[in-house]
Amino acid sequence: MRRVWQGNLWPRAATRLKGYFCLARGAEQRISRIIDGANSVTVERTLDGTLAPLFKEQFAGLAKLEESLWIAMHKPIYASARIKDGVNEGDNKTLAEAARGAIPPNPRVLLSGHMHAFQGIDYVQDFPAQVVAGTGGDALEAYAPRRLNGLALGGAAVDKGIGVTGVFGFALLERGVGEWSLIEFDTPGKPLALCHRRGRKIACD
Repeated sequence: MRRVWQGNLWPRAATRLKGYFCLARGAEQRISRIIDGANSVTVERTLDGTLAPLFKEQFAGLAKLEESLWIAMHKPIYASARIKDGVNEGDNKTLAEAARGAIPPNPRVLLSGHMHAFQGIDYVQDFPAQVVAGTGGDALEAYAPRRLNGLALGGAAVDKGIGVTGVFGFALLERGVGEWSLIEFDTPGKPLALCHRRGRKIACD
């Protein structure tokens, strides 16, 4: 494993941004860039016009790496904490604006936490598969949907998606032939969801 790059791109925003780093290992490069202002609630519920261009520049810069990669970030861009009065809550307004037209073809997966639930989401749009692995912590999401098929998550439409909520647990990634499998377990080790990821597509049951 070799470290490719590490740093904070914008010192003036250092109090609002996390650090980020890239990792390369084997044939598929993984990147972990914590770029989402994890301590700020406002960037999630409303559009922050100052931070969105900074995040957009980071997303666009992934094209320079050329190889296939994964993005790991604290908050998901499009996910669902609950559907209230027919409207989704859980998509990040600032990250969604930053990602719009900026994520190049090489990212395959978005790995996130923040929401205390598990979700595997495949989008209608050509967008990296989203995995939310957040079934640890001290409180679980009470209203996160278990089936996300067809939901509109802000600016993204879900083709197929599955959720696990109300159960503490952990997720395990395993590399197979031409794919990665992802299994969500409860704390005693009982499997609750199984996903298969190929390219930008993920299928869960």
